[in-house]
Amino acid sequence: NILFNLATGIIAILLLPGFLAVTHFLSQKIEVSPGTISLVLFHTLFISLGAALFLPFANQFARLVERFVPAPADDIAGNLDDSLLQVPEVALEASQRALERIATILFNSYHQALDQTPHTVPGKLLQQTQEALDHAYAFISRIPLESDDTLLAQQRIAQLHATDHLIRLRQRLLELNQLAIDLNTPQYATALAHHQRLLALAGPLLLLAAPEGPNTISPDSDTIMADMNEEAEALQAQAKHMRQTLLQGSSHHHTAVAEVLKTTDTVRWLDRTGHHIVRICHYLHQARRFIQSKSSKSPAVNP
Repeated sequence: NILFNLATGIIAILLLPGFLAVTHFLSQKIEVSPGTISLVLFHTLFISLGAALFLPFANQFARLVERFVPAPADDIAGNLDDSLLQVPEVALEASQRALERIATILFNSYHQALDQTPHTVPGKLLQQTQEALDHAYAFISRIPLESDDTLLAQQRIAQLHATDHLIRLRQRLLELNQLAIDLNTPQYATALAHHQRLLALAGPLLLLAAPEGPNTISPDSDTIMADMNEEAEALQAQAKHMRQTLLQGSSHHHTAVAEVLKTTDTVRWLDRTGHHIVRICHYLHQARRFIQSKSSKSPAVNP
């Protein structure tokens, strides 16, 4: 908030002589006497030009704030300060970066869990991500938007969808700890291969979407998203086939019902976890597109 007010104050001082001259000229043209109406005219001109000059650099300003005031190491969504709500573009950029950070943390922690036995995710990390997601959801819900700003509205909707799937993915990882799910048996090998592939694709996708990357979404990101959808469809088909095979086999070979149900529950867990990974990437990718569409149009705004 201090940096934002400082920047706008400097702009006001630099442009004050010109604004006074323009206001005086317009007052004479439309025969407005000095007073309240002149003050309103001056304020309207100042706000309009300030928005046209400042908003194209909203993303850069958000990164500058994070650089000067970094969040604590254990506060994943610490960049979501209420003062950012004054400028919706800055607020949505900050929430986008927070969600991408949370997604990266959850993806990396799950990837590490798959490489170890037992498959567990640190409890402290799950607690931190829960707090971060609660904070992010509340923050995004309170971002004020103009009724006619379709791009920002679509961006916020995409972020809320991504948050929902992040919450569900975190719950799946909590189940991995609580239920002590064993994924080392050969029957889960194909599903795990799909998960490994999804996680391998998710990392580069989030890097391509980052604001430090190109100004426009790289065509490669669309290719990556298409590959992820193919992996998810293959995982879903494989999980469905596996459940049917297990249920049919149990009736033919008198397999213990409890064991069959445990296995089918694990298959369903793998299917839903993969689904959430893909949908998180889809909505974050979509939200980043809206940000860049808004940025590409901002310079064209006329005072």
